[in-house]
Amino acid sequence: MEHEKNEQELITPEHQKHHPHLIDEDMQRLKNFNNQHGKTITTILMVILIGIIGFRFLSSQKAKKSMEASTALATASSVQDFEAIVENYKNIPSAPVIKLQLAKLYFDSGNYDMAITTYNELKEKHAEELVGIAASLGIANCLEARGQLEDALQQFDSFISNNPDNFLEPQAILGKARILDILGRTAEAKELVEKFIVDNQGSDWVPPADEVLKELKSKLEKVVTVVAPPVVG
Repeated sequence: MEHEKNEQELITPEHQKHHPHLIDEDMQRLKNFNNQHGKTITTILMVILIGIIGFRFLSSQKAKKSMEASTALATASSVQDFEAIVENYKNIPSAPVIKLQLAKLYFDSGNYDMAITTYNELKEKHAEELVGIAASLGIANCLEARGQLEDALQQFDSFISNNPDNFLEPQAILGKARILDILGRTAEAKELVEKFIVDNQGSDWVPPADEVLKELKSKLEKVVTVVAPPVVG
């Protein structure tokens, strides 16, 4: 083995110049290798090339579909329009966001069952993504709208626990306060909102939270006034 290595090291360009038969032997070995493996190598290269072309084709098709969806969204004005877009463009990157909008349209039209169904589909498929997180909050709002207050409260609590510091958290906290108030737990609602204001000084959510706090305090003052015994003069 060492002897063969030494021979290869001695085959310099100058050596090959004076021994052309060595080049012929190398060329023959190359031809033999190509005859044995050339077809396989060509096939591999073709597969790679087809993969590249296919990827570019699919990317261009997705881009085309996305443009078509954008055009359709620009003229969409009804639930039916959005349903068609969701069905026809379900594989484009923005499909989950469009479906989220459809769920909101169901909610706004009072179709809470379809809204919850759609939100649940998004939550299951995109649990760790923003779309799935937003869907969780949507479910809580739907439960509240259907009058399922205890379920809504549990959903708001779950959202707050699972998504600390998420930009949607303020909506969940104020939603929880709203439910507590409706359930007659106004004092708890007041404490929750007060804590939220203290913890979020400088936030754009503080002014609306202040308004909620004023309403809660007003309700509690009225309750105290009604309960308080008359003053005997």
